[in-house]
Amino acid sequence: VLRRVRKGNNVAIMAEGVRTFDGVTCPILPSTAKLVKAAKCGLVTYKLTGGYFASPLWSSSGNTRKGKVYGAPVNIYTKEQIAKMTETELHQVITQDLYEDAYERQLQNPIRYKGKNLSDGLETLFFVCPTCNARARFESKGDKIVCKDCGLEISYDEYGTLHGAPYTTVRDFSRWQDEVVDKDVENGVAYEADCAELYEIQTNHEAALKTKGKFVMTTEKLTLGDTELLLDDIYDMGTCGRYKLMFSSGKVNYELILSPKANVVRFCKYFKACKTKSEVSETKTINA
Repeated sequence: VLRRVRKGNNVAIMAEGVRTFDGVTCPILPSTAKLVKAAKCGLVTYKLTGGYFASPLWSSSGNTRKGKVYGAPVNIYTKEQIAKMTETELHQVITQDLYEDAYERQLQNPIRYKGKNLSDGLETLFFVCPTCNARARFESKGDKIVCKDCGLEISYDEYGTLHGAPYTTVRDFSRWQDEVVDKDVENGVAYEADCAELYEIQTNHEAALKTKGKFVMTTEKLTLGDTELLLDDIYDMGTCGRYKLMFSSGKVNYELILSPKANVVRFCKYFKACKTKSEVSETKTINA
């Protein structure tokens, strides 16, 4: 990036680095601002809207809906303005300019996104039944997602609205699940998947299968086959698409793949809840 900017070329950066599952902008790393400062150039913040409803990350591959998608610059900053900002200030500017809540916009100005099998794939995000509290028991069928334990049916319409659930938006349903995960971590409830594959990313960027089998994550470690990794040794964890977890333990990079339509989001949320709990505990110990 720096070499190209110095040659006078323009560079586009997708600052989030990932697509959003629930329609709200994902956190933007401070290193983005550090890179812009190092480039000593101007900056145009540009935001796309409508893409979440046209092609939700949780939906089945290729299941694009017809509806308005729009992109436009938010602000233009000269290199002189950038030079006067600290990295923290620039990070705040970038975060503010690019922030988008797709549902907030949709509720103010509803736009129709037409398509078929609108709920297909929603079980890759939804994993807690609000009626029977079952975990990872949803199955999508056409325009509905059904709990295989209690039979609860939730539908998703052309405006992105949920029917049959306590929440009318995917965003609010997802936030409620975050609260459930926090309680599960507090109570030491383990999360499991019957079938998963764990790969090590080699120095040549090729993925080599390390082990496969039942995957279990507890508040202390994750276990798959004959492999155990302590959560304390894992710095961060993120999703890649709908079925993959990416993380590093020590100096080894890993990729964990679940079966199609399995829910990988819950493990990422569980891990982050564990880290938050650990950080809060450390803070209390230091203050004490």
